[in-house]
Amino acid sequence: MQDPLGPGRQVCLQPVHRPLILIGILFVLYEVSIVFGNWLALKAWPIWGSLESFTANVLPQAGFLEDPLLRSLGIWTVKSVTAILNYLPIFFLLFSLIAILEDSGYMPRMAFILDRLFRRFGLHGQSTLPLILGGVYVGGCAIPAVMATKAIPDERARLATILIAPMMNCLAKVPLYLLLIGAYFAEQAGMAMFFIATVTLFMALPVAKALTLTVLKKCDRAPFIMEMPPYHLPTVQGVLRRAVERVWLFVKKIVTVVVAVAVVVFVLINFPGLSEERMKHYETRRDAEITKFMKAVEKTEYRGEILPADITPMILFGEALKDAKRGVSDQAAASAINDEFQAANPLYYAVVKRKGADGRKLNRALKTVIRSRKALRRDIRSERFENSFLGMAGRALEPVTQFAGFNWRINIALLSAFAAKENSAATLGAIYGIDGDEASVQESMKAGEVGFTPLHALALMLFMALYPPCVPTSIMVRMQSNSTKWMLFSIGYQTLLGLGVASLVFTGGTLLGLSGFQTMWVFYGLCVTATVVMALIPERSICDEGEELTKAGSTSCPEGA
Repeated sequence: MQDPLGPGRQVCLQPVHRPLILIGILFVLYEVSIVFGNWLALKAWPIWGSLESFTANVLPQAGFLEDPLLRSLGIWTVKSVTAILNYLPIFFLLFSLIAILEDSGYMPRMAFILDRLFRRFGLHGQSTLPLILGGVYVGGCAIPAVMATKAIPDERARLATILIAPMMNCLAKVPLYLLLIGAYFAEQAGMAMFFIATVTLFMALPVAKALTLTVLKKCDRAPFIMEMPPYHLPTVQGVLRRAVERVWLFVKKIVTVVVAVAVVVFVLINFPGLSEERMKHYETRRDAEITKFMKAVEKTEYRGEILPADITPMILFGEALKDAKRGVSDQAAASAINDEFQAANPLYYAVVKRKGADGRKLNRALKTVIRSRKALRRDIRSERFENSFLGMAGRALEPVTQFAGFNWRINIALLSAFAAKENSAATLGAIYGIDGDEASVQESMKAGEVGFTPLHALALMLFMALYPPCVPTSIMVRMQSNSTKWMLFSIGYQTLLGLGVASLVFTGGTLLGLSGFQTMWVFYGLCVTATVVMALIPERSICDEGEELTKAGSTSCPEGA
């Protein structure tokens, strides 16, 4: 290995040092990108919150019980996008660190280090690049990963790599990981992200070995040959350019795929809507709250000035004042905002800002109405979602997914992810953040999912890790394998495997009385053990297999075996 410090010098690393250095690099990668990046993401949340507020301000005004369709669709779409965009700082740091590793020349050395390991699982040294592109580091994409398998000369390893590449931590899965870790493993965020980022490989390798011993056993094999480039010092310009390019590609995917799916999911999750009888029930509850407030008005000097029609505009007035002052620390600026709102509507301002004895009295009554309105809107939304087309599908799947701890809302998010995995986090972000509260999606999900524990979150993370390929990736599997049967097989076996693992983790952890964090590392140990055991299972040599296939008159993998 050429020493970058001077020509003619050689750097020799003992074999035992290579995997240790690799593990160390991976750990530093996650600590910097995930732990520090998550801190940056939290700091950036007000930016996306202001974007949501701006959207809400330009759309038609909200109603007491329901909002106009255009407003509901617009806010749903924006929240679906901002639920993903909030993690851009993490992605930028992650892409920058990966670019450093690529430009330094360390990536091919990873292939060299991992070739001997991969051969024990029926893979090839050149399987490294597809797995890296797929997200062995976290942050890849299964589509280029499957495309990159074309260069693998070993037919068995090529198909095995195609079938396990979607199990890597592609960028589309990361928002859901970060959402769940931020909500349920916040104190162990670094370790939890290190777990999900590395356990996927310990799940994928045994699966690859099982595939090569069964459905792929008759495919051809070939040796590993790769040229080792010299080390280079990465340039700041090159690293930043590559990181920005990858972030931009991700953003473009959001504004196309996620927006399109968000609209479809909105329709499926809001229609056919509530029956006339149920709406009358909620309207009766609304009228009761309005009557209580008007009784309080009758006892003040505002009698005759504040009418029932003023209640919703007054609530929206208070929300607008709160949004206008969000992030304003200067007292003079805050006073100027107060003066502006007071001039716009002195009556509403007096109640919202508790001016005088009657203002304070009505402010307390208004807060009661606001709490009741939020509860009514939450109940309506929940009932509408549950009775929607997608809600009925989620309910129908509950008998199957209950052993993994998934309810119908989680099932809805998972169903939406078939088009693109980003939609899982986007749909949850829209479901739990739809009321326009200041809380983050993580906080909204914890508040909205009563009884949802870290064990539930762990099972959901593992199911997403093993999630079947999305529609674009499935098409690419069909193209690279030249077989519709292999495409259907990749979808089917990963669905069953993901549901089985999630059910095992949730049900097993519940029966053993383990916490989510404890179950996480018990499962990690089981995966490492399974990996070691599968590595010890011997395979025939390439020559022996070629000789046997020649005698049998077959030298290629049977299509769709």
